[in-house]
Amino acid sequence: VYKRPEGTCIRLYPEEKFNEWPQYTDPEILRTNLASVILQMAVLRLGRINKFEFLDNPDSRFIRDGLRLLWQLQAVDEAGRVTPLGLKISRYPLDPRLGKILVESVEGGCLGEMQIIAAGLSAGDPRERPWDKTEKADEKHLLFADPDSDFVTLLNLWRDWLAVEGNQRKRRAWCKSHYLSFRRMQEWQDIHGQLQRLDREMGHVINERAATPPQLHIAILSGFIDNIGERKTDQVYDGARNREFRIFPGSVLIKKNPRWVVAAEIVQTSQVFARCAAKISPSWIEAAAGHLTRRKCIDDFWSAERGCAMGVEEVSLFGFILSRKRRVH
Repeated sequence: VYKRPEGTCIRLYPEEKFNEWPQYTDPEILRTNLASVILQMAVLRLGRINKFEFLDNPDSRFIRDGLRLLWQLQAVDEAGRVTPLGLKISRYPLDPRLGKILVESVEGGCLGEMQIIAAGLSAGDPRERPWDKTEKADEKHLLFADPDSDFVTLLNLWRDWLAVEGNQRKRRAWCKSHYLSFRRMQEWQDIHGQLQRLDREMGHVINERAATPPQLHIAILSGFIDNIGERKTDQVYDGARNREFRIFPGSVLIKKNPRWVVAAEIVQTSQVFARCAAKISPSWIEAAAGHLTRRKCIDDFWSAERGCAMGVEEVSLFGFILSRKRRVH
């Protein structure tokens, strides 16, 4: 009879804390954003999510957050019904945010780049920083870095990956020498291939000209508009809905402190950090989220030149002032 070898288990937490934890992890539907589930239910006409008989009923807060996100993405209307845009987003087997940026990139002339970015964000950051080789890893990662955007950095990394000629052995060696996860690079490539096939099936045409930074980031903003931030103090940003965050240390923006940024993800670890961020312009925000902005006329005056009353239009979003310069009737 096989006998397990005796050993020692060292737990880095108190026994009392261990005994307080639940025996099993909560089901995923109770702890994640439900936007994708709600969208698929709307497409399949399964009824309202709060009346659906789940094995474990999700928290009403997550339902509200999911509906708010889908409305923000214009995937559902105010009644929770799926929109034509929502149908397009649902065809992508990705988070609705990523589906949104892909849909917008078709008309925005940056589908080729956005397929790479969306696949990369879905697969996860392949860059590795071993604790004993952080300086060497950072030095290698700088080869791909764009000064203003982590999203463009992903594009640079992808293009260098494709330039590696040879078999998997050579690519694995290239990843090791550049402190990259070979497994994540492969996953990135697999997802990218799936998106290419799907877009071909839908009749979408890849842009022949390289996209400009405004084109890229307006499309990105369409999916991550609530992840914008305006610089408050050095390294600290005011985000949407009274949320403060800092730029993640691994970002190309960590020492630059641009006034406006957008991030693919805002996470809380030791602090609240914005990961995969980019410098943006307020005009890009307005172009991406015109349906969410608020406009009012201030500083009215009589224009003798035009013979009418004029004013200055104030454009705001989530409490941020995007413009106070435009003269309007």
